Amino acid sequence: MRWLKLNVVGAAVQENPDQQEEGDGNVGEDNNWIPMEWDRAAEEITWERLLGLDGSLMFLEHVFWVISLNTLFILIFAYSPYHMGLMTLSLLNMRETASASHFEGLLTTLIGYCAVGIWFVILHRLAAWLGFNKAKRVLGLCYVVVKVSMLSVVEIGIIP
Repeated sequence: MRWLKLNVVGAAVQENPDQQEEGDGNVGEDNNWIPMEWDRAAEEITWERLLGLDGSLMFLEHVFWVISLNTLFILIFAYSPYHMGLMTLSLLNMRETASASHFEGLLTTLIGYCAVGIWFVILHRLAAWLGFNKAKRVLGLCYVVVKVSMLSVVEIGIIP
């Protein structure tokens, strides 16, 4: 399909829209993709380099990220809910009852997840009542994350 374009004089000139003009911003786009460089980048990553056997420090960067992410995961999904559960049990004067069971850690963690979930529901309702729509969406998403985490703890701790 051809398009008509008016030039400066006013005469109709046929133009193919598939062709790009030199003034278009996409002229140099083909020069950014060089297949030889992409193949070389894939060849540079070897097992020796990933494990640090070639003398590079790339291995230390991977170790740092693995340790950092594992620590963050444990703090967010295990340490914090457990201590929130301890605080909730202390407030309700039920700490001795939970420690008498065989599943003290699991029970305390589940109570912590429930307490955090209840707080997110309360804050979500408060944000909806005050008209804070962005805060309402974020708090709803946080509640869903806590609920999925709690279900994961139940599946890992109780079902096996």
